Amino acid sequence: MKKPLGKDVIIAENISKSYDRPIFKDFTINITKGEKIAIIGTNGVGKTTLLKTLMKQIEPDAGKVAMGDSVTSSVFPQDHREGILEDADTLVEWLYRYADPGTEMEEIRAILGRMLFSGDMAKKSTNVLSGGEKSRLIIGRMIISGDNLLALDEPTNHLDLETIEALNYALSIFEGTVIFVSHDREFVSSLATRVIEVSTEGIRDFKGTYEDFLEREGAEFYKRLSGGPVLAES
Repeated sequence: MKKPLGKDVIIAENISKSYDRPIFKDFTINITKGEKIAIIGTNGVGKTTLLKTLMKQIEPDAGKVAMGDSVTSSVFPQDHREGILEDADTLVEWLYRYADPGTEMEEIRAILGRMLFSGDMAKKSTNVLSGGEKSRLIIGRMIISGDNLLALDEPTNHLDLETIEALNYALSIFEGTVIFVSHDREFVSSLATRVIEVSTEGIRDFKGTYEDFLEREGAEFYKRLSGGPVLAES
């Protein structure tokens, strides 16, 4: 049995990261239980770098990142469909591998149903899945794992509308913390409870919905769009 998630999920203190240029500098954030955090910004400003730093996949050049004692995490990377479903298992068998011991088969099937694999589709072989079906199955794996922190990098890329809606629903009822990078305006608007904008001017951390963020930032936000597309319609 995994410990319940405490209030503090990620605490980053004065973190900085540079490659050929500074990506972010002296950024501090406390991420708490239940938040749905969208990381937005124009292409190439460092959104994925920030996400990976917060998830401790890469080290900051300065500062430190700490996770709560009871935090367990799953990551949904940009290349999530490639090279991970090679075995010819059925969907039920494949998903069962990642479940906690003692998980009932009914729960496995319920999650598959939530990901739009109902009835006989659960008996389908993993090696004949389409790209969108692979994405849905991996989302199911993240949910069944019991992890309480989910990180997703451009999760709606290459997904059809039906899959995006299934993903949105699954994340909206997820009781843990979600951090995601996205250019999808509708996805961000429907899910985010906190917005982090990464730009060449630095990082803006706004506690509130995307609509609240736009209302506060107004014209200044749209000026920053000149560097490229921050968000696009679905």
